[in-house]
Amino acid sequence: MVPSVALPPGFIAVGAADPIGTAVAQAAAGADPGSVFHAEIAGRCVFAVVLAPEFPIEDAAVRSLGAQALHDALAGLAPVGLPILIMDDHVNVNGAVAATLGVRRAPGAKGAVPDWLVLWVDVAIDLQDADPGLNPLSTCLAEEGFTASGIEVMATFCRHLLAGVDAWSDAHDRRRAA
Repeated sequence: MVPSVALPPGFIAVGAADPIGTAVAQAAAGADPGSVFHAEIAGRCVFAVVLAPEFPIEDAAVRSLGAQALHDALAGLAPVGLPILIMDDHVNVNGAVAATLGVRRAPGAKGAVPDWLVLWVDVAIDLQDADPGLNPLSTCLAEEGFTASGIEVMATFCRHLLAGVDAWSDAHDRRRAA
């Protein structure tokens, strides 16, 4: 049974065996913005959020917005003093990769407002490696002292993403008004 998910207003959780592929297909078919397709797969929480931008935006900017939201979500759930760093398309926890993220977009001309975007995140929650020290460049949240579930990470990410999108939209509106 999937635990109940308390997402911020405007977000809808949808279980999916392949969250990224499903999100892309559903976005292309007209899925509501704020749909969050998710699954917990082999100790990982994978989720993908459908977005509907109102202005042209580059993939790198969306990935940056997502990385900041993931950083802030993890920082709020982390044990005190644990270093969490944004590294382009991944987030490091205590010096090792704990999550990756990326963007998929509707086909169309560069510089145009895309019909949809999908921001996806893959977080290592509890990999239960027999010897976690064999790969010091990767980690999972459980190894670093986190107690949050994948669902909690996803919900916290959505709250931070909403705050980030609001801030970016406000800044964009101010630039257009100037």
